[in-house]
Amino acid sequence: MKPFIIPIFIPNLGCPYRCIFCDQSKNTGKENSYLTSEEIAEEITKWLGYRSDENRPVEVAFYGGTFTSLPIEEQGRMLKAASPFIDSGTVSSIRVSTRPDCLSEENLLLLQKYGVKTIELGVQSMDDEVLRKSGREYSKETVIEAVRLLKKYRFTVGIQLMPGLPGDTFEKSMTTAEEVIGLAPQFVRIYPTVVIKDTKLHDLYISGQYIPLSLDEGVRWSAESVRRFRKMGIEVIRVGLQSAPTLEEDGNIAAGPYHPAFGELVESYLNYTALEAIVADRGDIEREVRVRVPQRELSAYIGNKGENRSRLAKRFNLGFTISGDETLEADSIVYEAGDGKEIIYNREYLLNAD
Repeated sequence: MKPFIIPIFIPNLGCPYRCIFCDQSKNTGKENSYLTSEEIAEEITKWLGYRSDENRPVEVAFYGGTFTSLPIEEQGRMLKAASPFIDSGTVSSIRVSTRPDCLSEENLLLLQKYGVKTIELGVQSMDDEVLRKSGREYSKETVIEAVRLLKKYRFTVGIQLMPGLPGDTFEKSMTTAEEVIGLAPQFVRIYPTVVIKDTKLHDLYISGQYIPLSLDEGVRWSAESVRRFRKMGIEVIRVGLQSAPTLEEDGNIAAGPYHPAFGELVESYLNYTALEAIVADRGDIEREVRVRVPQRELSAYIGNKGENRSRLAKRFNLGFTISGDETLEADSIVYEAGDGKEIIYNREYLLNAD
């Protein structure tokens, strides 16, 4: 069962550098200041009131900063504020976010002591040129060593990626995905790069030195990475920035592939690819393709404003009928052949077939 996440935002706190793309106060709507121990406890208590399933495990997550780069006494204080909830069993674990170059064995022992089980690394890319141009100040070898250290201490490992940073290409982004697969994290997040107002990346964009991905490119790059991760059993827990009122205020997003339902666009693209594969598999289609998909997934197959259906019809010069079926299991697609026979396909099989 997926945990109920209680987010505690510490925007930019502990960050040794200000990366060219980052403004956490806009991303989260929170100011860059330390929460008191009392405020942390109050936030946890407030969120516990929103939990509808008492049996669902609860995880406190410190997001937005570089947790392991905070002064050690601040780390201990913030973790200790959550300790009563851990001790009572109300909260089962804690997760923190940090950078690959901000880990030490001493620090990891402290995190273990206070119930931290999951550590997310803001990796962003496994390409050294992309990392350098983005001001990350570490190499992919640093990432490899960081993951090795986390696994040594038996932490659950998450990796955050940002396709489309300066110097990135589709090929580099796919190589990054493959190299991350080789590290075998338990999960990944994918945040296609958007240009936030008043960041260094914004300056590069204004001067013409940086060209962001279009929305279509962001969706395609992300979808191809998602496909690779899922094929290898690595969970993708989020695709696209979480919407926030401060992030969406006029002008705060200057450019790039931002959409409040970005993850849905990625799933829709993957569905398009699966339907495309059916046509490629069936060499005997003459006039019309008729498929049924799970009813709850129908809109994601049809696409935004029927986009998938119209794109497929145009590409293959065929009619496309996509209907929903309440009896179908997730990922099932039924192709209705002209002779009345039905052929059942599995979406994930279609997406991952060589």
